[in-house]
Amino acid sequence: MGEVSVTLWVFLLCIIGLVGCDAIDIMPPSSTEDSSRIQSIVTDDQSLESVTETPAQSTAPAPVITKKPTPVPISKPAPTPTPAPTPAPSPTQPPKPTNSFVSILNFKFSPSTITITKGTKITWTNKDSAPHTVTATDGSFSSSNLSEGESFSYTFTSPGTYYYRCSVYPAMEGKVIVK
Repeated sequence: MGEVSVTLWVFLLCIIGLVGCDAIDIMPPSSTEDSSRIQSIVTDDQSLESVTETPAQSTAPAPVITKKPTPVPISKPAPTPTPAPTPAPSPTQPPKPTNSFVSILNFKFSPSTITITKGTKITWTNKDSAPHTVTATDGSFSSSNLSEGESFSYTFTSPGTYYYRCSVYPAMEGKVIVK
């Protein structure tokens, strides 16, 4: 075999682990001593018992093998999460005034109990043919006599429970709960 062939065999044996790579110069033998060294390495392994060398007829340069450094993995630090900005608190808006309605019909307040929030306006409308009033028992609000179709309104600005009745027919009672 030629010098290049022997070099390739030794190189292949080195790669698959049959021959120690640190003992091999992968260069064409330049002297009889180098040739016998390659012969000795190959035959010591018992994998190739007879290798004959002939001088190279080719002018192609022999391969030069250099060991490339093993790249060291570089770990990137995990990105630090950026906290979302805290939204600025919106100014507290006072609740919009709401309206509620109570009917006066068949000598009853309907509904007889109503629960509202502070700032709510209640409008009572008389749907009876008889006159009625809406009068708080604590005197906080009072209507005049309401004829059929007339209304009275009052806005509740403080939390609490307010009892009321009709001063014409005192058996007619109602209650407003303000939260």
